[in-house]
Amino acid sequence: MTLELFIQIYLTAIFGYVTLNTFFRYHLAIDRFLLMAIALSVLCSIIYLRSDKLVEYIITHALIVLLYAALKLWSIKTQKHGYYLFNIYRSHYEDVNLDLIKRAKKNDIDEANIKHHEHSAFYVSFNHVPMKKANQLVKEMDKAYSKQKKTLSMYHYWFIVAYLILMVALWRF
Repeated sequence: MTLELFIQIYLTAIFGYVTLNTFFRYHLAIDRFLLMAIALSVLCSIIYLRSDKLVEYIITHALIVLLYAALKLWSIKTQKHGYYLFNIYRSHYEDVNLDLIKRAKKNDIDEANIKHHEHSAFYVSFNHVPMKKANQLVKEMDKAYSKQKKTLSMYHYWFIVAYLILMVALWRF
């Protein structure tokens, strides 16, 4: 019973954060490997939702943490970093790309080492850039974009509806 309650609270917090972040913009970017670890953790939690196998749940999460650590160390060693940008769509590509290039020049990052494509405007990767510089650039963008005017669109309303449906399914069934 306690594992199920913990998983329900954990999933509520993750889904709630994602929903609120869509229109309050607490954070703009997340590291690709951290996003992968969180997604695996959520998937694992959904699988173990109606289970009482606490030891297996902990072992699975320990493996996810080890995988994340190994991938992060590889990323640091090869200087290949990637970030997913929340609330960035194809229509925002040009503005975000210009801002990205401007901030990269300010932080002494060569424009050729940044990959940001129109078809995947929500993803930015840095090749042969030290992690400290890449993080600094992303934090600057995070700070600037989180202060932008907040608007509610149909997209945000559907996110809220989906969140409410997930919460009813999670806590009711």
